[in-house]
Amino acid sequence: MTKYIWLCAFAAVSVSLASGAEKIMVKVQIYKGAPYLTVNGRPQVPLSFMGWYAPPQPQESVYIRQVRLAARAGVRHHQFSHEVLWPREGQKSDYTYLDMAFADTIQADPQAMVTLRFSVSPPPWWLEEHPEERTMFDDGSAAEISPSSSLWLKELMPRLKAYVAYIEARWGDRVLAYFPCAEHTGEWFYPGVWTERLADFSPAARSAFRLWLRNRYGSPEALVRAWGRKLASFEEAQIPTVRERLESRLGEFYNPAQDRPKIDYFDFLNDAVADTMERIAAVIKEATGRRKPVMVFYGYLYELAGSVAGLNQSGHLCWSRHLKSRNIDIFASPISYFDRQPGGAGHFMAPVDSVAAHGKLWFNEDDTRTHATPPGTGYGRCETPAESKAVHLRNFAQIFPRRMGTWYMDLGNEGWLNDPALWQNIGLLQKFGQERLQEPARFAPEIAVITDEASPLYLRPRSPVNAALLSNLREPLARIGAPVGWWLLEDFLNGKVRRARLYIFQNAFVLTASQRVRIQSILKRQKATAIWLYAPGYIDPETGRADTAHIGALTGIPVKPLPESLEDVLEPVGNFAQSRGITGLFGSQRRDLKSQWSVEKAEGVDPFAVYTGGGGLVGAAVTEKDGWRSIYFASLYVPAHWLRGIARTAGVRIYCESDDIILGDGRYLSVTASADGEKTIRLPEESVVYDALTGDKLASGRQVGLSLKKGETRLLRLERQ
Repeated sequence: MTKYIWLCAFAAVSVSLASGAEKIMVKVQIYKGAPYLTVNGRPQVPLSFMGWYAPPQPQESVYIRQVRLAARAGVRHHQFSHEVLWPREGQKSDYTYLDMAFADTIQADPQAMVTLRFSVSPPPWWLEEHPEERTMFDDGSAAEISPSSSLWLKELMPRLKAYVAYIEARWGDRVLAYFPCAEHTGEWFYPGVWTERLADFSPAARSAFRLWLRNRYGSPEALVRAWGRKLASFEEAQIPTVRERLESRLGEFYNPAQDRPKIDYFDFLNDAVADTMERIAAVIKEATGRRKPVMVFYGYLYELAGSVAGLNQSGHLCWSRHLKSRNIDIFASPISYFDRQPGGAGHFMAPVDSVAAHGKLWFNEDDTRTHATPPGTGYGRCETPAESKAVHLRNFAQIFPRRMGTWYMDLGNEGWLNDPALWQNIGLLQKFGQERLQEPARFAPEIAVITDEASPLYLRPRSPVNAALLSNLREPLARIGAPVGWWLLEDFLNGKVRRARLYIFQNAFVLTASQRVRIQSILKRQKATAIWLYAPGYIDPETGRADTAHIGALTGIPVKPLPESLEDVLEPVGNFAQSRGITGLFGSQRRDLKSQWSVEKAEGVDPFAVYTGGGGLVGAAVTEKDGWRSIYFASLYVPAHWLRGIARTAGVRIYCESDDIILGDGRYLSVTASADGEKTIRLPEESVVYDALTGDKLASGRQVGLSLKKGETRLLRLERQ
């Protein structure tokens, strides 16, 4: 009886919607200085709920209960998952389940708008029939579809076009965005990256690689010159073996002249993913008449840097290319799975501020393990409702100054958000965002972290360098005591990065001579301070040379390679302003680095830290050059108090000295306590300080004191006196 009544309601809703559907236009547009999702020109507060739809049950499903809770909180954007229909030959596509999901969601929330997340992977029966199209590992095992498979794309495209056309015709007035997913967990990175297995050795990848080489080099003769190998045709080019990939002629780095086949193959692996994503996005755009945005998971440079197989195998190293795409509008990732616990920073996985620089939108997937998750869920699970509320507020404080989006996720349909108190808190955030739609965005951090997506191609798989500089360094950077922005190196070179006082170049290992000059020109013009790490500018991709002299030419600080490996531990020395009063050792403590450098003595170069086991070998130094300051660390890790001291002398406004997490845009400021205690927040000018959510007045003057428990977050509003 219950099922019969529900089906009648479903039929009535679906017929009504289909007959009265209007064609809406959803776009990502710049509004009040930031990218927003707009519906027919109206900006939307980018908060939403993501759950896993289940068909009707005798009792209301946990998905529908959470849709209702979200709607009551004012969150009317929802997301559920499906898949492109791919029936066997002679069978018809059955849209019943998809129609039920739309209708049931709309019945629960009559104002519902839906972002449809859907798999574009072929079904299991297809993979069984075409095993040569699957990603293949070095051990001979296979996984998901290979991004290089031309057969997959050939058979997918008409099905994808029909799928989107059906949805647009029946439910188009309810669709906010299309969200195609594939590969590992649907997030467009190669399976196996979190293991030691290397990919992709499939026949599909071999054929695609040879075509890629033909397009890049044009002739076998050009390929022979680049590779230094005798090849009569492109068909003789082979995928580098595991042994070849693990060999690196320059310690941690590939030699750009001698190791070109390996660099090319990793470049190809990333291009293969980007090509596939672009083609899929283009078909979706065409099927919607370019009336709907396309969202993708992508750009996990920081998170996948910690993967075992290596960032060069990730598939996520075509960030700059995607940011210029006319077919991809929104990028997304989960909040980092490192340092996300109460009191943690809740890092981004990607250099997200480059997204807005290109007029596109970023979404965080907030899959916080709330107190409503089963015990033992891990990944920073919140033990109490208060912790859940604090973590959600901290995560919101990351995105609000940037006007980015987020969806709150019930992963696995377990009811992670099935608590009215959680939605009461999220409702406050929704209301806060709604009331500030007319306020201009003003996020302009004085610290800019600059990340290169090309350099990981030149590091050997399983090298610890990427993990240290891209993933692990997020923790101290988040605790400097001032807001930080995250950008791609290409955007810095092209003038898309907001002017900052301090630039931190995480991994600028691969630079041409003209790029080195361009970087120095920007720093000189802005009279900025630059922090360089490990091997900046070491490799010149145009000349094919790796030269320690490049590091000195870029930084103004000459270095020399260490004759043998030392433990990456430094201790402060000298009279450098940032090191005065600082005691204690710092560094990554790694003993297995195959490449290391020390600073040579030179006029105007002042050492301020030495290797503890190096007999006085200098591991960090500073110099003033043409009006800008250059600071070099040979180490892979710099603690927050060092970064804070450097930032202060660079003129950065330091709000907090206690390693707590500061976010904000100058008017709104959030504080997340990394430990229990009294927090003193110093302000740039006389201000009246309010709790931004409640409106309560907290203090007035140039500073405010807060007594916070670990993990507690306060969002402040500052009004000039």
